[in-house]
Formats: sequence, C-alpha cells, structure tokens
Amino acid sequence: MNIAGFTFVSYQFWAICALLLAIFELFSPATVFIWFAAGAAITALLSFLGIADVKWQLLFFSLSSLSLVGLWQFYLKKLSFFRKNNNIDERDPTLANLYGKALSAIGPDKPGEIELYENFHGLKKWQAVSEDTVASGAEIIVLESKGIKLVVSEKNKKMEKKP
Repeated sequence: MNIAGFTFVSYQFWAICALLLAIFELFSPATVFIWFAAGAAITALLSFLGIADVKWQLLFFSLSSLSLVGLWQFYLKKLSFFRKNNNIDERDPTLANLYGKALSAIGPDKPGEIELYENFHGLKKWQAVSEDTVASGAEIIVLESKGIKLVVSEKNKKMEKKP
C-alpha cells in the first residue's frame, strides 16, 4: 500500500509518523501524542527488523501506543518524579503581612475585594476571603494566599491575637 510515495509497510513511514506525532506533542497541553510517537517509533524499528505485514504493524502500533498511554495514566504519572510539587510551604511568602483596606464586606462565607496599599505583581485590587467578618473600609492584613484569592484579617484583630 502506498501513501504519499511511502510504502505503508516501510520503516520510513513509521519513522515520519513518529516524528510528526512528537512535533504535535510540542504544541499539545497534555502528554498524549508522545506515547503514540513512541508506538510509531517501536513499529518503525520492528518494520526495519523485518515485520512487513501491515496487519502486524498496525497491531504493534496499537498495542504499544495504548500500553504506553495506560502505563503513563495509571502508573508513571503518580510517581513523585512526575508530580508537580504543591507544597503549601512553597507559596509566595511575600504576600503575607501586606496591608490594605477592605473595599467590600468580607466574611467566612462571603468573599470580597480589598485594595493593598502597595502594588503586588502590578495589582492593588485583589479578591479576598476571611475567617472573621471584616467590615467595608476596615484596615486589613494579608495572612496568606489561596490560589488567586488572599486570606485576610482585620488589622486590629490580628494584633489582638498575638500574645
């Protein structure tokens, strides 16, 4: 079988497929195409070694690609080497102890908006949450960040909690 001048059973066809799939992986946000590229590379090697039947090549490509996807999805991705480190201690410590004022009332179940006295990452206005009730216009202190929201407390309440 010929496709674009390459015999479907030739190792060059599978090598080009592997290369194209690897290039697709560069533009993909997920780790998907690389496993099919590896399957095509394995099939190219087997084709080079003499497996000439198209049915066997397609079987090897399918089995190797799907096996690699399964291995990644159910085993390799869970290894600590491949996991992103989401350690809380590695959050940006420079956010803590910044001061500002509440632009709206903030409560335990009611997020609000604050304005910092100094820019942080080019922003003064931030979404905020609090364990306590913070009145609109009250002076606040940032305790930590949770994602893109800041955890705040009223400045006076923070000072009272210190021994």
